[in-house]
Amino acid sequence: APSSQSATDDQIRAMEAWINDGVDAIAVALYNEGALLPSIRRATEAGIPIFLFNSPVADNPYYVSDIGYDQSDGGRAQAQWLVDTYGDKEVKIGILEGLPGPHTSQRMKGFNEIISKHPNFKIVAEQPAGWVRAQGLSVTENMFTAHPDIEVLVALYDEMALGGLQALKAKGLNGKVAIVGYENMKEANDAILTGDFAATVDTGAKEEGRNIIRAVDEFLMKGHTLPKKIFVALKTYDAKNIKTFDQSD
Repeated sequence: APSSQSATDDQIRAMEAWINDGVDAIAVALYNEGALLPSIRRATEAGIPIFLFNSPVADNPYYVSDIGYDQSDGGRAQAQWLVDTYGDKEVKIGILEGLPGPHTSQRMKGFNEIISKHPNFKIVAEQPAGWVRAQGLSVTENMFTAHPDIEVLVALYDEMALGGLQALKAKGLNGKVAIVGYENMKEANDAILTGDFAATVDTGAKEEGRNIIRAVDEFLMKGHTLPKKIFVALKTYDAKNIKTFDQSD
């Protein structure tokens, strides 16, 4: 794994080493498609099939399948939960974004598609928090200092949401501000059960991992043609249905 989600140089070094070693297949999550494209092309030309996963934008002719889910659907699911929960009530929203790039832009695209049709929802603060918990904490602290009237904290990834929860607890606001996450990590799942989170969008992370192995097996071992996209369906969990989710699945 690269040293961080934006460490493209680490990804390139790893891919080049694997190509030189003559591995049978490579699965890679794209952060910067343009930077990785020469390695992807070189692998394909060497007869090594490329499988993308958790990649919001795939725009090259060299990969076998894009395995994951529609990132925009995740943002739409978060926004739809707000609409279904609050209806016509006026609600002020703060948003914790990830690093600038396609993951953030695609998730926000979906979110804004829904929320823009409902003017009662006001986005009063929108700041990047780097996908990590520590920044989720510090950014939320600053956000609520500037906008103490925020009623819903939306995070584009559960790690940032969990950092936001720490900040809200320190301010005595947990339970008073609804937190809407993204991923359905175990800690986020548990936080819904305890009432610390309002909701999170399950992106089928385990099933995505299974689909990577299935795709390699079908293509490489069995010689089957695969669809260009192998996506899982998303589901939103909140207090009403969280007990139906099996964490061991």
